[in-house]
Amino acid sequence: MSNRKIILVVDDSVPDLQLGRSLLRDEFDVRMAMSGQTALDALDTLRPHLILLDIEMPGMSGFEVMAEINKRPKLEGIPVIFVTSHATKELVTKAFRHGVVDYLVKPFRADLLHSKIRIALKKPLPGSGGRPATQKGGTFKQKRQTIMFVDDNPINLTLGKNMLQDYYEVYALPSAERLFKFLEVVTPDLILLDIRMPEMDGYEVIRILKNDARYADIPVIFVTTKAMETDELKGLELGAADYVTKPFSAAILLKRIENHLAFKKTMETREMEARDAETSIRLILDNTPLICVLRDEINHVLDCNREALEVFGFSEKDELIKNFSRLYPEFQPDGSRSVNKARNIVNDLLNNGSIENFEWTYQTAEGVALPLEVKLVLVPWKDTYRIMSYASDLRETKVQSPQENPDVSTEGIHHVKVGEFDVYSIRDDIGEMNNDALITDDADAVIRLSPTGRAPSGYAVFVVKKGADTVLIDAGKGGKMLECLQAIGVQPEEVRNILLTHSHGDHVNGLIKEGQHVFPNAALWIDDDELAFWKSARNRNHYERCVTLYGEPNILTPDEKTALVFPELVAVALPGHTPGQTGFLLSSEGGQLLIVADLLHHIAVQFAKPNISVRYDNDPGKAAEVRCKTLRRVAEENWLIAASHLPFPSIGNVKTDGDGFLFEPVG
Repeated sequence: MSNRKIILVVDDSVPDLQLGRSLLRDEFDVRMAMSGQTALDALDTLRPHLILLDIEMPGMSGFEVMAEINKRPKLEGIPVIFVTSHATKELVTKAFRHGVVDYLVKPFRADLLHSKIRIALKKPLPGSGGRPATQKGGTFKQKRQTIMFVDDNPINLTLGKNMLQDYYEVYALPSAERLFKFLEVVTPDLILLDIRMPEMDGYEVIRILKNDARYADIPVIFVTTKAMETDELKGLELGAADYVTKPFSAAILLKRIENHLAFKKTMETREMEARDAETSIRLILDNTPLICVLRDEINHVLDCNREALEVFGFSEKDELIKNFSRLYPEFQPDGSRSVNKARNIVNDLLNNGSIENFEWTYQTAEGVALPLEVKLVLVPWKDTYRIMSYASDLRETKVQSPQENPDVSTEGIHHVKVGEFDVYSIRDDIGEMNNDALITDDADAVIRLSPTGRAPSGYAVFVVKKGADTVLIDAGKGGKMLECLQAIGVQPEEVRNILLTHSHGDHVNGLIKEGQHVFPNAALWIDDDELAFWKSARNRNHYERCVTLYGEPNILTPDEKTALVFPELVAVALPGHTPGQTGFLLSSEGGQLLIVADLLHHIAVQFAKPNISVRYDNDPGKAAEVRCKTLRRVAEENWLIAASHLPFPSIGNVKTDGDGFLFEPVG
């Protein structure tokens, strides 16, 4: 018998049923029902671990199905996730009042679906799942959230506190004056408020609360003897979340409190997800070296990066956004109409969540054909989604002429001054870092921080120059490094010293080209532990080829005291990614730059969550420990940081941000 959890998918749409099954069948035992009644018939003999329930169905809506489920004691504890093509505040409120644990808006991404299912199945509630199972009085005990109960009647206060204190932290307050005093020091999760009170009635209290930004989002439930419809309507118009008349059922009031708190938590989570998504999108737009354009769900352009402005021929974002529709030629090179082909591409995107590289021809502002290689990714965004497109220019690019002024950047070269020293970040290649490379149990945090499933990355080599003396930090993977070195006036034979951060191929393969040494006059430097790692069976062939051409490497001492080539340059031990990974700290005239090699790989996640390592780390735990310690030090000392796999220019500042950090790339 299979041990896989059973999920019942209820939807009248055959394509949606098939999509749900295809997304879930590798992990779950998926059962399907095409109507509410069919689902209820199946539930006579089936007890699934979770139900995905469409709201808009003919015959019996999702709300009606949920009402029937709530009547069946044997179905208690089964979490239900509503699925809908639109989500208004009223609909979501109604859904939570029916006891659902979460909801999804169509179209949705596979990783978001799996994330919500995992959360629902792991909710620490009685029974077997997320929808609350009943205990005495039909209620359940949950985390100690805070409720303020305001009533001028001491008997009501005592009864209310006794009813609530097993489940919540309760403040029983006899007047509006006491409420406002307590609000200065405690922010409750919910307020239960009587209307008939001396000095200030409940209506006036809620007016003050809703007009104060500090308290406006706290849900208020009126609990009162005023039972007229006009009284209830007035309370709701003033912003009350609910209205309960005395005498009331304890079980019903507890259930309403539970649902409002769940709704509040979901809204807070969605706002946090939206902020994280916005931060991640901003990070991508500011850092990716590719041409990047952000669109909304109806394909209108919302934002772009500077690379997009340059390639399309605009100076301002507003100009590109206003005129982007004019950049579509009527026909693509294959003879298809651009509008029809774009419609088909978007349909595929909605079904798959992303579309890998395809060719698409735009035209520039001057009307010149612009062939691009494009990748599209759906990004969850509040109740809808955004479309992020990454593109590279397929036109042949001209070779850059050598750069004479070190303060002017050519493509793939960035210059910063550290005291007396010129430091160059050389883009050897570009790349992406997938979320799958991360080692973590907090998949939901990863999705919030990196909703596209990937982040811009790169392969950087660093050059430290003082006058005619040049030191190379790593030799790259054999990409564009040599072209960039020549562009800043450095010939390979002029490099006398190469400091190796570690021995992975993307840092040392550039030492050899076509069997010959690339830097004929250079001496290699490496940490002793890293040299042993380089000599190990997995890496030995490359080590022996390098030694044959360059001779045995010099051993550097990462004690932050022993100078390397320049008195201002010292080695810093950064083990974890490899046993002897080494960073280099440059200090001159009050300026500091720490080159940290592969301490960081995923720009969207590892600054915010530095305890998360990657699968490429030799010792992930040690790598996380060293990363947290190093980032804290860099932020406290206000040093510049340079990392091999941050997107170009790969150099920036680090700021503390709660338990994590923020990265601000140099301009």
